[in-house]
Amino acid sequence: ALPLVQLAVALEKMGDKPRADLALTAGLAVGRKNEWLADYGSSLRDQALILALLEENDIAKDKRDERLFALADEVAASRYLSTQESNSL
Repeated sequence: ALPLVQLAVALEKMGDKPRADLALTAGLAVGRKNEWLADYGSSLRDQALILALLEENDIAKDKRDERLFALADEVAASRYLSTQESNSL
């Protein structure tokens, strides 16, 4: 999810709107599996960074509130936050 949203932002900045839209749609549709990927990441971290990218680049306005509330629920359900998660929030 996160890499596709990062790709969408890069494509948008390069002026390739059609491919940016495809990457963004794909990135927002998939989630992160809860398994070790050797990147110290988590679903919570990725969702926080995705929301930051959406806000900073003013894209997917219609999805931001929904994602913010989902992120808040995920934070509330967490017993603790990793360093990566804390820094992402």
